[in-house]
Amino acid sequence: GNSMIDSSNQRENGNGSFDRTLERLFPNGVRRVLLVNPPSVVESDFRLDMARDRRYWSYPPNGAATLAANLKNVGYKVDICDLNSFILSESVKSDFFRYNLWRWWFDKDFLSCFFPDVVGISTMFTMQHSCMTDIVGECKRKNIPVMVGGVHPTNARDFILNGCPDIDILGLYECDRALPIFFD
Repeated sequence: GNSMIDSSNQRENGNGSFDRTLERLFPNGVRRVLLVNPPSVVESDFRLDMARDRRYWSYPPNGAATLAANLKNVGYKVDICDLNSFILSESVKSDFFRYNLWRWWFDKDFLSCFFPDVVGISTMFTMQHSCMTDIVGECKRKNIPVMVGGVHPTNARDFILNGCPDIDILGLYECDRALPIFFD
């Protein structure tokens, strides 16, 4: 089953076995953390003409950057994969752009090179839900534990945990201080 952590560092999964869950997920501990910013637009709604006119928003992944800094400060190796930026920049520079190219890039440059112990997906908006679950699927194909957090998971936690059993941990609220403690 999946577990939750909230910003006050309270751990729960309904039956008090949170530490056993962590031992199962991370038998060798956690040293390498990959943080992912999902695409802002799902493939079915993505319009290449709008992307090339730079009409989709692309904000820096500030939440992931804050988490990364806090984790690095206590000795973790951290990388950030901004899939939203990747899709939007590739759509502008390639005449042969395909939306699902992110899957190849994500695997080649991050999962197969960085070798994360855990992948954390920061999902701000409900419209990113299916992008989040697609990323979870890519991680699970490589047997990598997955955490999700952000506004959408905090507000829709039951919907997410019931609808995506491959998510191992859901972070509630702001986990920027709790996450480094959580992995220790």
